[in-house]
Amino acid sequence: MASEQDHYAVLQVHPEAHPEVISAAYRRLAQLYYNPDRNAPPETGKRMAQISMAYEVLRDPMRRADYDLR
Repeated sequence: MASEQDHYAVLQVHPEAHPEVISAAYRRLAQLYYNPDRNAPPETGKRMAQISMAYEVLRDPMRRADYDLR
């Protein structure tokens, strides 16, 4: 995988954040800033994909634990 980003930085949360904080950060970013239905810039879709990928990894306790070990 090419240049993996820090999922915590993408969601703008601390690495020790509780699952509720991660979920709230995802919803906030998705609704306010990077939803392609609300924003027209071409990079919006790419940024939303990054946010979604970060959330998919960090919301699952097993995947998050694996990610934290890297």
